[in-house]
Amino acid sequence: MSKAFAIPERSYRADCANCPQRALCLPPGLSGQELSSIEAIVEHGSTRHNGDHIYRQGDGFTGLFAIRSGSAATYQRSAKGFEQVSGFHYSGSMLGMDGIAVNRHRASAVAL
Repeated sequence: MSKAFAIPERSYRADCANCPQRALCLPPGLSGQELSSIEAIVEHGSTRHNGDHIYRQGDGFTGLFAIRSGSAATYQRSAKGFEQVSGFHYSGSMLGMDGIAVNRHRASAVAL
């Protein structure tokens, strides 16, 4: 149920088995069959550009997002409209965990 944040050129098909950040996302020692099972549920998204939102505060939870390259920032907007950056995330980071418990994102994530 994870969505890739960015994918490489179309000539190269990225998957969990050959991802250089695999050790950050997956437990070590998975068999080929286990990797294939995980790959079957991973959705590869499109590349996001500077300023593109990955998800917004209040959006329903749809999955986790793995940053394959680049960076992102998460921020929250107060009831008065003030924005506060809550984190910076780099290649190998997983985004969206804030939405798991309540099925709704408590922060926004934007590509940098």
